[in-house]
Formats: sequence, C-alpha cells, structure tokens
Amino acid sequence: MRPRPEIRRLRDYTRLRVDLTPKRARYWQRLEKLLKDALIEISPVASTLDTLSTRDMIEALIAGERDSRRLAELARTLLDQIDAHTAQIDILTGRIEGGPESSR
Repeated sequence: MRPRPEIRRLRDYTRLRVDLTPKRARYWQRLEKLLKDALIEISPVASTLDTLSTRDMIEALIAGERDSRRLAELARTLLDQIDAHTAQIDILTGRIEGGPESSR
C-alpha cells in the first residue's frame, strides 16, 4: 500500500535535504581551501567559516580588499552556492517540520 501523497512529499523533502546538506558542506570546504591557497588564514581569528564575522571578512576580500579579482569571483560563486543550498535546506526543513498539511 502506498502512503498518502502528503507523506510521499515529506519523504521527498527529507531525501532532498539529506542530499543538500553534504553538498553545502563541500562548498564550505572548497571555500576554505581557496582561502588557504591564497595564503589567507581565517582559522586564527574565527573558529569556523560560517560565523557572521568570518563572512564579513570574506565579503570584504570579495569587495577587493587586498585580493585579486579571480579570488573574488571564485569566493563569490562559492558563497552564492552555499546560500542557495542553505535556502533550499531551510525551505525543506520548514515543510518537513510543518507536517503533511504544510507540504502542499
């Protein structure tokens, strides 16, 4: 017997969120590697890359603060991908937590 459409939709959202979460983590890792390759060490001043202060520092680098245009492009692309994954995960989480009624 197949579950109701609302339950199937919740299962789909859950599977998609499970897929997106490690993808977002990989973009954080790529961003960290990009910064290290550019000899920019964030870890001495911030515990993780996903804090607001770290993001502000990265945004400043992207804006051209003592860095090349290529690094800014790559970092911007990575931050955009992270933001897109975060937004999708947040939407899916809301739908999952809202139960079958909110998954329409």
